[in-house]
Amino acid sequence: MARRVFDTYHASDAEIRGVKDALDNNNISWFETYKGRWWIGSAALWVNDDEDFVMARQVIEEFQQSWSQTIREQTPEGRIHWARLPLAIIVIGLILYLMTFWYWL
Repeated sequence: MARRVFDTYHASDAEIRGVKDALDNNNISWFETYKGRWWIGSAALWVNDDEDFVMARQVIEEFQQSWSQTIREQTPEGRIHWARLPLAIIVIGLILYLMTFWYWL
């Protein structure tokens, strides 16, 4: 029975390509599923063999350790976290909206 070894739903294309290369370099056969048109599928990398699953998880964990180290080295300390920007805009907008009511009190 197939087992999922890596969830690709929120991973970057570069990270997915690196995981695929790491699996290929270790002669682990894998296949990929996509999220599909309506985004309800399971976007992941899978292996068919239980023996390959253990080895694939080890290979992926080693790759992710080196990947996270590479990302940390390339990321400057003062970088803006763009994923948090929408939340910041909402909070600032809410504060400005509430300030208009304080004017009338």
